[in-house]
Amino acid sequence: MRENEEHIQHPFTVGINDDVTNLSLPLGKTIVNPLSDDVLECVFWGFGGDGTVGANKESTKIIGDYIKDMSVQAYFEYDAKKSSGYTLSHLRFARAQTLSAPYKIQDGQADFVACHNESYAEANKFDVLRFVKPGGIFFLNTKIASLSPDERLRALEKKLSPNILKTLAFRKVKFYIADAGSLANAYGLKGKINMICMAAFFRLAGVIPFEEAILLLKASITKTYSYRGEDVVRKNHEILDASCSEERLIAIDVPSRWKRARLTEKRRAYLSRHIALIDDAKTKKFVQEIAEPVSHLEGDSIPVSLFLQNAMLGGNMISGTSKFEKRRPNSSGLVPKWNSDSCTQCNQCVAVCPHAVIRPFIVTRDEAEAAPHPDLFTTVKALGSELAGKRYTLQISPLDCTGCTACVEACPESPKALQMQDVEEVLTGGGDENWDYAVSLPERGDLVDKYSLKGSQFQTPLMEFSGACSGCGETPYFKMLTQLFGERMIIANATGCSTIWGGSFPSNPYTVSRKSGRGPSWANSLFEDNAEYGFGMFSSMKHRRERLTANVRELVRIVGLYSNLGDNMSELVSLLDEWLEVRKEKSDRCTLLFDKMKPLFQALLLSGGKTSQSKDLLATDAHDIEKLLTKVWQDRDMFPKLSHWIVGGDGWAYDIGYGGLDHVEAFKSNDINVLVVDTEMYSNTGGQSSKATPIGASVMFSKGGKSQKKKNIGLIFMSYEHCYVASVCLSNQSQLVQALVEADHYDGPSFVVAYAPCIQQQVRPEGLNDMFDECR
Repeated sequence: MRENEEHIQHPFTVGINDDVTNLSLPLGKTIVNPLSDDVLECVFWGFGGDGTVGANKESTKIIGDYIKDMSVQAYFEYDAKKSSGYTLSHLRFARAQTLSAPYKIQDGQADFVACHNESYAEANKFDVLRFVKPGGIFFLNTKIASLSPDERLRALEKKLSPNILKTLAFRKVKFYIADAGSLANAYGLKGKINMICMAAFFRLAGVIPFEEAILLLKASITKTYSYRGEDVVRKNHEILDASCSEERLIAIDVPSRWKRARLTEKRRAYLSRHIALIDDAKTKKFVQEIAEPVSHLEGDSIPVSLFLQNAMLGGNMISGTSKFEKRRPNSSGLVPKWNSDSCTQCNQCVAVCPHAVIRPFIVTRDEAEAAPHPDLFTTVKALGSELAGKRYTLQISPLDCTGCTACVEACPESPKALQMQDVEEVLTGGGDENWDYAVSLPERGDLVDKYSLKGSQFQTPLMEFSGACSGCGETPYFKMLTQLFGERMIIANATGCSTIWGGSFPSNPYTVSRKSGRGPSWANSLFEDNAEYGFGMFSSMKHRRERLTANVRELVRIVGLYSNLGDNMSELVSLLDEWLEVRKEKSDRCTLLFDKMKPLFQALLLSGGKTSQSKDLLATDAHDIEKLLTKVWQDRDMFPKLSHWIVGGDGWAYDIGYGGLDHVEAFKSNDINVLVVDTEMYSNTGGQSSKATPIGASVMFSKGGKSQKKKNIGLIFMSYEHCYVASVCLSNQSQLVQALVEADHYDGPSFVVAYAPCIQQQVRPEGLNDMFDECR
């Protein structure tokens, strides 16, 4: 504390390292825990969608409601990776006293720490044991618990971070493991490990008598899940009984050699391999200095100067950084395996993949033989006359796959050309290295017609590895848009799920083509005004393109008055003349023309606009040519025929943003495309009823069943006879491609509503594993 008020710094910031304004105050030493020793402090690391947060909320309610003299406190952290991100739960319990602790549990203060996702404990993830106190308890959900006793220690030493092994040994932590995932699978509750882990918590933490806790949990299960049917309630009761047996919970004797654990150079190189793959210095700097610390929950320690050095002032983000995360967002532990003998190369499995982790590649025989693991890099003869002499392969990214099985469901063959297999087998066989090799090969999508279903999937997706839920029904539509129009696409995105998985710091799933360096231009507005936001983009760019057209016409006119102004000028004017003829054509033709113009513009501008002078060239015309060249070059981003898309969910389109959307669709001059991903509810905020919710559906705010019919928004816009309207679904992929292409090519406003199954609908027994089937 300052003795003199004059010495107090104003203004100031706390909690960040501001080395730009130098107004941040350094934090002092960690305050000794002011709470008494009989306050039980617990921290839970969960995997978004595994039920950990919900179970912790329920446990605090149970204990607070049924134990009269017990005070409870809960604080929850989530990242924005939807149901594949990390969650942190901070719980406190105290008997016969009031809890007054408005802060999170600090490092070294937790009596009990649980990690429900074993990948978090690996060396390149989180320091999950930083919260545990000396002599505390650590519970880890891991498949290693299913191994024999002789194998467990070796497997743990190979799996866990050396820092975690050291902490277990030096702090003398009581270490327990269980295989909750296998038990959940056995009872038909794949990925839902919450009740099993809660049983472990009540047994180990001793917050209330274990038998009493189980009875309270069963009563809570009946109350919470009764609306989903007796079968779900029964399965949860049975899994709770099974998890209560002591043999399910295995105590590990921590060996003293773990105090000397260290990371080998081979392992260190493997963990940083994603950074080694980055060939762009700007991107590598951003990933190392910004993305990596943030992804390890160390973002608060990043100096402010590094944000400026990485050109992030104004909210700019480097594109395509999600591919470097390699979060392994896969609670099932399964990834697809390709059976080439059954495959007809239809690419339907690729089109439906929510995270762009399964892709077809057109390769040569030599490229296939040069793969890191050629025995696993299976190829077959590519079908189609345009691919004569080429090979076809289907590759999967095992570190990005969420295990949703949508690709297997979409495969029309019998037997299926895809089956699920253990991801560890794939990684052991070098599947991730084969993937890295495949994406480094030349792109050959231009060999096929990209406006067909099969051909569209040979185009590299410019939206990949998003943070969406496993089996998300929204992302395949966005991915396909980028494959069809991505290099000339402008996106105005309404706030909702699609902005959370599409634009959450520090990763960005929207990327650019390696061949051209172009990609979608994306921006997010508020929830309620996205249509107006996108309309403003369209209006401003329409004005700029009209200005470009006028300047090009004038340039062509003046240059046409003379001859012998040089080869560069003659060739440029010829290309500009061609552009004037095709500028309204909705294709990549304008873009390709500009690619030819670009070096000519640069050569002429480098010479100051000077041309090989014709004898009769007037000084005023020479000046005008120089001036027009500069003006045209300044508007060069308007040469491509841009594809304008306003996108969002049904909560925006049907409800809150409908007024602005109606204004966009009402005028034929608005050459704007609208895509609505219809989940039939407010998915991003918990599954509340919207005007898109069908009659009878039981959702939040309509638990007894929605009493009104679904709003027929497509029919409403069809009343404007100038609107192109389409309804699409992933189960009819050819019609989906056709509708998107027709919408883009239509001269006027278009409206495409796409049904998108969502995990919030809770109509399937295994989350969104049956997403493609639900589309039908």
